[in-house]
Amino acid sequence: MKFLFIFIAVFLSMNSRQQIKNYDLKKFDQQLVLHKSLNEISALALNNNQRLFALQDEAGKIYELDIISGNILKIFTLGRTTINADFEGLAIVGESFFAVTSSGILYEFNEGKNNESVIYQTYHLGFDSKFDIEGLCYDRKNNSLLIAPKEYAGKNYEEHRAIYSFDLGQKKINPKPKFLISLNQLKDKFNIKDFFPSAIEYNELTGSYFILSSKGKSCLVEIDIEGNVTSAAEFDKKNHRQPEGIAFLNSGTMLISDEASGKSPTLTFYLYHE
Repeated sequence: MKFLFIFIAVFLSMNSRQQIKNYDLKKFDQQLVLHKSLNEISALALNNNQRLFALQDEAGKIYELDIISGNILKIFTLGRTTINADFEGLAIVGESFFAVTSSGILYEFNEGKNNESVIYQTYHLGFDSKFDIEGLCYDRKNNSLLIAPKEYAGKNYEEHRAIYSFDLGQKKINPKPKFLISLNQLKDKFNIKDFFPSAIEYNELTGSYFILSSKGKSCLVEIDIEGNVTSAAEFDKKNHRQPEGIAFLNSGTMLISDEASGKSPTLTFYLYHE
């Protein structure tokens, strides 16, 4: 009996560490099934008018989605000839759109009309293939883009995950990470053993960044503006097979997109709680 109480106490302690302050990951508000053309949906982004855009990782196509139904409202493409590349991150800064590939090529372009091909400009960020870039978001305070590699953090940063910064004024990457997240801390303090960033986004209401991880046991990690982990929790696998995109409405509602992973792509809504 004594050992049973010890086991229960340890179990409750481990699970109490796994929580996100303002969101209940065990209870979503709604989940929409998306069109099969978004089976490989890899990123979400909202513009200033709360219009929702998505990216899928097989080609340079941008989808506008109806935020109520999840239906596709329009599609526009980068360049006259479809770009076949592994697109992973999407961010919107004013009128400018940015998309990044896993190999570290950043595309800048403006919104197009339905079925329109838009011109673009590219920036080579200087990451080699080991980095495998996944996440991209706007850092309003510093007028920069934050870039999240999936696994490799850089030389001398073993046992960490890194977030890098791209200055939008100078159009230049900072070779030193803006944030370093300790894998040991995630494991010891939050019981998160798998952390491979797949998306990152800033939450205006919480004043913090939220980072998705889809490899292994999918999870969500929250960091403050100094890069300190403040909360973390795993997702229920039946609700999130492969979370790859994240965005926040002005109300604080969190949107998460999942690739089909053998079934259907989805868009899931989590309500914000004070």
